[in-house]
Amino acid sequence: MCSGITLDEYLVELATQNLEPLQRAVEHVNAAQELLEQAREELEEGGARQVAEKPWGTAAIAIKACASWREGRRLSSHRELWGYEETMVRELGEWVADAWCAGRSMYVCMLLRRMVW
Repeated sequence: MCSGITLDEYLVELATQNLEPLQRAVEHVNAAQELLEQAREELEEGGARQVAEKPWGTAAIAIKACASWREGRRLSSHRELWGYEETMVRELGEWVADAWCAGRSMYVCMLLRRMVW
């Protein structure tokens, strides 16, 4: 983890930082889909510890994709990420908050387990 973000998030940020907003959004969506596929495969193989990080990364990357696509914005801090998530909840509905909280909860559980183990 680097600056409060997952390694996957950080790598996507590096890869997309110089792209135009629409292309950045497309790359964020592709990365989110890839993370979900990795999580599914790891879960089938019994790697629950590794899986826990993926939903949070996917949720964060999806929020970043929306900000880039809709407003041409590049969210560069957790504060901006959380603020935009709230905007999406207001515009799209409570399901966004539910998905966000589920991803965050899995990530927090994974961090706590690492501290204990």
